Amino acid sequence: MQYQKAGLLGMLLLSVALVLAGCKDKGEAFVGHWVEASDNKYPSELTVNYEDGIFHVDRKAFNSYEYKLIKLEGKSVSDTVLMINDEAGSMRLENGKIYYRNSEFVKN
Repeated sequence: MQYQKAGLLGMLLLSVALVLAGCKDKGEAFVGHWVEASDNKYPSELTVNYEDGIFHVDRKAFNSYEYKLIKLEGKSVSDTVLMINDEAGSMRLENGKIYYRNSEFVKN
């Protein structure tokens, strides 16, 4: 009887550990500051933060004479895809780089 209780307790603890291990938020690797990998004199920048299930993306892009800040939100579809609320639609993470709006970004 004592061995059965110990076995059940062990299985319960293992189950709880497995459930907690699966609670990681998708898309965590997107969080950080990213810079466009290009020869542009004024490369675009992305700053990605995560709060309450929403990714906040601040995009700094140069438009002829100054940088413009565009604030966006998104949700993770997987560990490698964010759906963004702009005309581009999505952001992809591959080999440590973000691909977004026909540009490649590296973490800075």
